[in-house]
Amino acid sequence: VLKDYLTNTSEKGAVTGGFGLVRNNAVILPFVYENALDYKSGVAALCENGKWGYVNAAGDVILPFAYDADFLYAYDPNRYIPNFGTDGKDVFVPFLPSEGYIALNQGEQAGYCDTDGSEIIPVGEFLNARPVHDGKAWVQDAATKLWGVISLN
Repeated sequence: VLKDYLTNTSEKGAVTGGFGLVRNNAVILPFVYENALDYKSGVAALCENGKWGYVNAAGDVILPFAYDADFLYAYDPNRYIPNFGTDGKDVFVPFLPSEGYIALNQGEQAGYCDTDGSEIIPVGEFLNARPVHDGKAWVQDAATKLWGVISLN
């Protein structure tokens, strides 16, 4: 996943802005996305019209652009990070995949899928879902609003 810091793309023409995907000097996904995260576990999160979706290494959408950011990336003006904070504002991003699972959040509904895009726990089962560590994850129950730990293995 690349941000448009390139000024010359030779015979491919000029890049107009945004985030996209390039592999072996070929544009796999155009530079039209508002934001992007690095690949992890074979998938990358991209933002389109304020919603996040996930693509695989071939650029195929494995999860539609329907999910909300759920993690505050606090901008640090003393540190340069190319993908975030260039305007001095905090940025909300989705959690990265962990242990083959993606925590998904839509408004006040959450669930899990695997990195192939297959549903593991339907969105709506929880109020909030966090990344998996050692096969377990923190979730917030939709009915009681209490937090607890579930096992995904």
